This record gives sequence, C-alpha cells and structure tokens, in this order.
Amino acid sequence: MSTTSSIDVLVVGAGPVGLTAALALVQSGVNVRIIDKQPIQNVGQRGAGLTPRTLDAFHYLGVLPDIKNAGGPMVPMQAHNPMGKPVRQWMMIPPFDVTPNVPEPNHVLLGQDSTSRVLRTHLEARGVKVETSELVTLKQDADGVTATINHEDGATETVRAKILYGADGAKGVTRKLVQAPFIGESPDISQLIGDVELSGVDRAHWNIYGDADGNKLMIRPAPEVDNLYFIVASGPALDIQKALADDAVVLNFLHDVTKNADIKLLKKRVLAEWKLNVRMVDKFMYGRVILAGDAAHCHPPAGGQGLNSGVMDAMNSAWKAALVCKGLAPLSVLDTYTSERHPVIQEMLQITTGIFQGFGKTDAKTFSFDNPIALRQLGVHCRWSPAVRDELDGTPVEGDSTEVKITGSTYGSNSPDRPHAGDRAPDAPALVGADGKETRLFEIFSVARHTVLIFDPSVAQDVAAAVAKLPEGVARAIVLQSADNLAGQAVETYTDSQGHAARSYGIESGVKVAIIRPDGVVGAVLRGAEGVQTYFTGILKTVA
Repeated sequence: MSTTSSIDVLVVGAGPVGLTAALALVQSGVNVRIIDKQPIQNVGQRGAGLTPRTLDAFHYLGVLPDIKNAGGPMVPMQAHNPMGKPVRQWMMIPPFDVTPNVPEPNHVLLGQDSTSRVLRTHLEARGVKVETSELVTLKQDADGVTATINHEDGATETVRAKILYGADGAKGVTRKLVQAPFIGESPDISQLIGDVELSGVDRAHWNIYGDADGNKLMIRPAPEVDNLYFIVASGPALDIQKALADDAVVLNFLHDVTKNADIKLLKKRVLAEWKLNVRMVDKFMYGRVILAGDAAHCHPPAGGQGLNSGVMDAMNSAWKAALVCKGLAPLSVLDTYTSERHPVIQEMLQITTGIFQGFGKTDAKTFSFDNPIALRQLGVHCRWSPAVRDELDGTPVEGDSTEVKITGSTYGSNSPDRPHAGDRAPDAPALVGADGKETRLFEIFSVARHTVLIFDPSVAQDVAAAVAKLPEGVARAIVLQSADNLAGQAVETYTDSQGHAARSYGIESGVKVAIIRPDGVVGAVLRGAEGVQTYFTGILKTVA
C-alpha cells in the first residue's frame, strides 16, 4: 500500500538534535513530522553532559525544568595509579556562580536517552509523535523535497516537504542520499562503551584508571538510577567482541584494571564497540536538505561537545527554516547555517580530539581546556556571519557567505567587552513590566520570533515603527528603561530595575538597540533605528 502526503518539514532522526529542531519548528508555527527507524528509543548515557549553552536553548523551548529535575550536577574526576589508588581529583569544568546574565552556569549531567524522553514528551504535548518509519529515497527540486519512507507496518508513503532535516546520526541515510562527502579520518581506535549497573563502585567521582600496559577504564555514575554507570574501556587486555558476548570478560577487566575485586556486575544494559571517527561534511545545507548533529559531524566524545553542538545546529537552522517555510525568507538564508556553524565545528573537532588523546592519563590538564568558558559553549559565536550586523564594530552591511574570514577562536573568550553581533544573548533579571510584575529577558525571548531590545527611549518610536513594517510575528519590540528614566512610552516597556540589562548589553559603549534572534544569538547591535531595516533586509524576502 502506498500513500502520498505533504508537510512543511520532515525531520529524519529522533535523537536530541532532531527532537530539538522539531520542537523549535512546531513552536514557530510550522507543520512537522518526525520519523525514526528504531521502534524503541535508544538506551544510553552518551551525550550526558548538557552545557550551559544547551540549557539556554532548553529554557527557550520550555523544557529546562524537566531536564533539571531528571538530571544531576557534574561530579569531580578522580584519577588512580596503576595499583588502583586515588592520586588526583579535579573538576573537568570548574563550577561557576550564577550571574544575572548566565542563570545556568554549570553543566547538567543527564543521559542522552533521558534528554530525548523529555523532548519527546513536550513534542507530543504539541501534537507531534515520533513515527516508526525509515527514509528510503529523496529527490529535490526548486520547491521542495520528495521523500519515500517505509513504515513499520510495511506500507510505503511519498512525503512532499519544503525542508527535510537529516538528524539521523553518523550512520544515517540522509547524508548518503544527498551524497555529502564525510571528510576526515577514521583511526584504528576502538573502545567498549555503554551502560552497566554495578555495585562496589564509588558514586561520588568520575573515576579514571590506567595501567602500565595501556589498559584504560573510565567509570562515571549516572544520576538517573542508583548503581547505573557509564563505562569506557580499552586496551590490549580487552577483547571487545568477547566482552560483548560474555559478561565475565567485562567484569574481569574491571577487576584487573581497578584492582577492586568487590565490584559486581549487576546488569548489562547496553554495551557496544565504539570506533573513533573525526569527520564532517563540507557544508551543512544541500539544496533543501539540512544536515545536523552527528549526521554532519562526528568526533571523540571527550569534552561533551557532540550532543550540545547538535542542539546548537538545530537552534541555528530551525528559525531560518521556519521563515523559509512561511514564505518570508529566501532559501538562501539557510546558507548562513553553514557559514555560522561550520567554522565552530572545525574548532570543536580539534578541542575534542585533544582531550581524547589525554584519556587515561593522571594529569588533570589533559581533561580541561585553557579557556574554561569553552566547554560551556557560552562564548561560541558567529561574529563573521553575513547575517549579523554590528554598527559599533564598523562591520560592513553586506557580506559574502562563501568568504568567511575569522580571527581568534570561534569559542570566544572569558571576558568580552560587550555582546557583539553573533554572540550569545545575555539574560537579565529584575525587569518590571507595566503591571508591576517582575520578569527576565530569557522569559521574553522566543524561538518563534526576534526580540528587538531598545535601550535608548529617544529612538523607541522610530525603532517600533520599523518593526511594525515587518511581516506579522517576525519581531517584538520592547523598551528597557532605567529606574531613573520612567518617561511614558507607547512601546511595550520594562524597567531595568537593577541595571542588569544595561550592564550586560554594554549601553555605556554606545549600544542603543540590540536585536536578538530566535536562537538566542545577538543578530544586531545598533546605534539607532536605521539599522533595523538593514538587518532584516539581509534575512527576509521583502522589508517595507
């Protein structure tokens, strides 16, 4: 039996990346279907460290409380000598205090399967369920993608979509169907990884073991279930294929490397052979097919950047795809997805490979990055993008997305002088509305539209007039006035009662207007109202 249907966006792959994209698109008013060939959600702790930048995204999507309730904090790492004795403790990422502009400064430890479960629940609440179906073929033309999918019951369906998301992982079919080259290397390095239930193991630390023969073992407690651990094991004494077939092989390796005979293997939940691949596609957009997450790039798991980078892929591309589907933006706006994310991923591959090479060593420096903000991803930016505008930097109005010129790290720095166009948008609490109720910028920002922040009341009317000329729902303008400047405004106004917004956005540097994109990135930093139209002209089809 064969059927035919149409949809705005077909998402292939129901891991955290595909689910994030689907949820952002649905909240933007786009019709979405999401499919996965697996009838049951994959089990596993991979991708367990959710960065503060990912927590920002989950805040915008409305899932953060459930994520935090399910997860736990990062635990200290502890290295052992070859005799199994602890010799060093440290934090892979040092803890940070909550600040007005970073409400979630520290990682949340939560398995990838649990993260997916939370996202699925929220997506289902909006009427979208993951379908057990497999992408078989796809063809593109100027107006859309025609995909053939096979359903669990054997039926075949032809789906016509405006955009197709390939979020089906490194082994997925989407990348192969668009014939995207997967550039990089696959060294002959394998590890045994997976989830096991153990007793007799320290749950207070992320334990690292290694012996003189090159056998290595990592045991990390999982927050979801008592006695649940994620392990990574390798070395000449471990036959991975035998370990997959025989629990006794796993347990003997644990005893030999840890020198702890009290460890008991209570249950083997999931174990697999992991092979190192360091690869990425040459571009993330092929016609009307978007590649995101592991479908676009794969790398060592060290540093916890993979899932988080995939979430940023989804957030970066989803709002642009939504505008295209609504007919408000040309397809070319999605070219900036590649120009903004590709350089970041290139640097991320270098970071994670460097950390991976230190696995099993007792030197704490091999597990951290010189810039502590890096692994939190708060400094990840796209200041070079042709789609952003910073009038204080003197950047040109137009840009060529094929000629990316980048200076410095794409992961940013610890102490930027102010948010630049392309940077993460800071939060700011203690904003008081006309009704006297207090809110914060993160409650005002939305994945469904831009937010235009007006810091200078003298330009408020002109900025609001420029925003009013945009297509309905594209942007919301608000005035943020100081507590000592309470002049009445016709524009929606909040009092910056403690000055957090003014300080976070650098108004002393001359910032009068800041445009925040739906993905939580500063799209524009402006000196006045004139730049509003210029910024949106670079994104939308027409601006009045």
